[in-house]
Amino acid sequence: WVEDWSRPTQGPDGLVLEGILFDVTHEVTERAHADAVREEYRTLVESIPLVTYVNSLVEGRPALYTSPQLEKILGYTHEEWEGESAHWANLLHPDDRDRALRENRIHLESGRPYRMEYRLRTKDGGWRWTEWSASPDLPSAAFHCVGREITERMEVERALAAERPDVVEDLRQWH
Repeated sequence: WVEDWSRPTQGPDGLVLEGILFDVTHEVTERAHADAVREEYRTLVESIPLVTYVNSLVEGRPALYTSPQLEKILGYTHEEWEGESAHWANLLHPDDRDRALRENRIHLESGRPYRMEYRLRTKDGGWRWTEWSASPDLPSAAFHCVGREITERMEVERALAAERPDVVEDLRQWH
């Protein structure tokens, strides 16, 4: 691969091209390799049963990435989520809202990772329990989140808690 920088110049016998050729083989092959690695990573992220979400820490900027699993869990397309996530607090279940907002604020202010469980309203108006782990990447002004749906687990825990609260506490320590 070569890059050509040339220009026509008036020579003694008429117009000639004068220029320089640069060997850019290394740059082209490195770029192709980086593109292939990026595509492999995207394939991995989009095939695991987790929502992967990279959000900007700069207010008003859209999410940098939202994996398609979000639509499977909550029903929102990436584009719809962009509109809704600006009002993330409005999607929180009323019983979880204050706690989730408080923990999220502490996480953003401290820069520490967190793990949180709360219910989110689905596109069709239902509620799904979700678990999120997030950590900030302050140099890039972003935070990285991984989430999964845990509705079934929470329902089993609540049913079990009515009969055996000690067992549920033991289970929670495993998470």
